[in-house]
Amino acid sequence: MRALILRWLLSVFALWFACWFTEAVLGRGIDLDVPSLAPFLVSLLLALLNALVQPLLFIFKVVTFPLQILTLGLLAAAASFVLNAVFLYAIGHREVVQGFYVHDFVSALYAALVLSLINAVLSILVRTRR
Repeated sequence: MRALILRWLLSVFALWFACWFTEAVLGRGIDLDVPSLAPFLVSLLLALLNALVQPLLFIFKVVTFPLQILTLGLLAAAASFVLNAVFLYAIGHREVVQGFYVHDFVSALYAALVLSLINAVLSILVRTRR
């Protein structure tokens, strides 16, 4: 349970940094000077949506197995990256969470890239037992 909370907090930090790094995601969004629940809620929604879509992504990996071998797994990584961008855009553009707004899909792609890179680095730095 502790590992799950730690990974979620790292994801919140990564989302906060992605919002700070990509001002296009902020818009009328998260005020970085005032504490807000928006990064926590958006991170929780992203985790729930990713958990719901994982079985479909697994089917995609099985069906495209020959391409996975040829691309050394980059196809699945790209699919996961684009799905995170779609989720960020859906959450931010529809303003599901008050205070979090994404202007356009390109901004969501850029934020998903920053989010993925930061999560990858933080996951390497902070190893959790599974």
